Amino acid sequence: MSDLVKITRREAKVLLNWYDTAIAKASHYGSAQYVFPDEDSLVNKLKNTQSQVYIDSYEIDTIMGWMEKAMGVTPGQAEYYFPDEQKLVEKLRYAKGL
Repeated sequence: MSDLVKITRREAKVLLNWYDTAIAKASHYGSAQYVFPDEDSLVNKLKNTQSQVYIDSYEIDTIMGWMEKAMGVTPGQAEYYFPDEQKLVEKLRYAKGL
């Protein structure tokens, strides 16, 4: 399981908040309501977690996309996160070797 990252229920709520914000801001692919099947599967996995869930590298990439869209992070722009978000961002970046 070394290539999987454990996500707690609390962290899953933060990730789902990023997802909701990213979807609300989305204008990609013609409709803000369009969700890729892999995204939908990941969202359901996060919503249905009772205590913890494990995510893989591909799912982390998807989540990092949500985070960037939700936070509006662009090159040269400062990043601002709430404390729970900061720890989660560091955890995900560490898992990806960033």
